[in-house]
Amino acid sequence: MTTLGSLNEFCWMDLKIRDQSGTAAFLSQALGWQFAVDEADWRRVTKVIIDGYPDRQRQRPR
Repeated sequence: MTTLGSLNEFCWMDLKIRDQSGTAAFLSQALGWQFAVDEADWRRVTKVIIDGYPDRQRQRPR
């Protein structure tokens, strides 16, 4: 059985793919996700933005 975390809880996911641009295009069309390379990160990871997250999260008061 899969156990899910709490709503708005941090989630990390690695996708092992060969066609990064094709996968990004598919997921953008199918799920409305956006993708951006983090230029500040030395690894140049591609981050997924869903419903404005992480920008929306940073603006939320704690």
